[in-house]
Amino acid sequence: MKRGTLCRVSAGAVWSVLLVLAFTSPATADQPEPSDLIVPEIAGQTVGPGAEATLVIPESEIAEARSASVGDDPGELTRTEKHAEDVLLAASEREGGSLDEEAVDVVSLAGGDVVLAVPATLDVSKVTVNVNDGFVEVSADAAESEEVTAEGGGPGMSPYWTNDGDGQYVLTVKGMGDALFVWKREKLMNDGNSSYTWYSYKRKGDAHPFERTGPNAKVAKLRVQSYPYDSIEPGLVNWVDWEPASNFHGNEGSPITVSVSALAVGTSITFADRDDYKVWRNANNPGSYWIEMDQGAFLDGGSRSAGYAVAWKAKQGTPGSQHDFQRVVFFYDSGNYVCDQYDAGDTCTPNGVDH
Repeated sequence: MKRGTLCRVSAGAVWSVLLVLAFTSPATADQPEPSDLIVPEIAGQTVGPGAEATLVIPESEIAEARSASVGDDPGELTRTEKHAEDVLLAASEREGGSLDEEAVDVVSLAGGDVVLAVPATLDVSKVTVNVNDGFVEVSADAAESEEVTAEGGGPGMSPYWTNDGDGQYVLTVKGMGDALFVWKREKLMNDGNSSYTWYSYKRKGDAHPFERTGPNAKVAKLRVQSYPYDSIEPGLVNWVDWEPASNFHGNEGSPITVSVSALAVGTSITFADRDDYKVWRNANNPGSYWIEMDQGAFLDGGSRSAGYAVAWKAKQGTPGSQHDFQRVVFFYDSGNYVCDQYDAGDTCTPNGVDH
């Protein structure tokens, strides 16, 4: 990781808003080069092959440093602090945000080894730096403060997401099971931009086998998908964020939270992840995405879930209309029983034929 690295920070397990963490050596704190590798020293141990250390900076130290920095002259920032601030402001500008120096806190922590640049409306409760065999990994626990998440707007308020529509579909395979699929579209408000608007779209599906007298059916596959209406495609500008970003293997039903952000404001959805997941997005069609859970050749019983969140930028006045597709495949007695539908639920009659 380089100095002034842009990081996503977590609110618990929720990856959301942005901050910048930079690292310095006490010997060069006032004269770092942006291309330098970080920290020659953390927690008293040299960073190099075999080095291991963990540094946890608590909320009390972060809050004290931020409080002490209020009213500081931007001209008094060290070069490392200024570079961290510049990285954050540049990221905000790339996403069409309105952050300026007055809206950013820049503080040095851990005796100057760690520099934090963060939007003033973001509460940071902990920063953790791990060094393992010379590799440095950083994480932070954070959450938007109440002003950011409030369901209201006005002059001086930060951007926030507001509900722009939601709904659900149910697919039922008679005698086998059902699957509930939900969708929620959000629009970014109070972004201060008259040319563009930002949307997020979250989907989740949960399939559940019915209790039977004999063995229950098993959920073999579950697909959740969405893509924009043809009529709005000319108004789409670019992707902003998507999660999950790549194929992954689940964790025995542990809850996983996926989150996307626009203009440093996060939104998330949680589902229980199990088995293998494949994901796909259309790089040329912002908002077009699917995720599929596939148990493969060896099937376990019980419920299965899948979900995702995406965000995109569009020309002002463009609706966020999305088509939805959902599919569930139940396996029973050597047969796959498929039920799928576009923009609706359905009740399917088992036919015992593989689809």
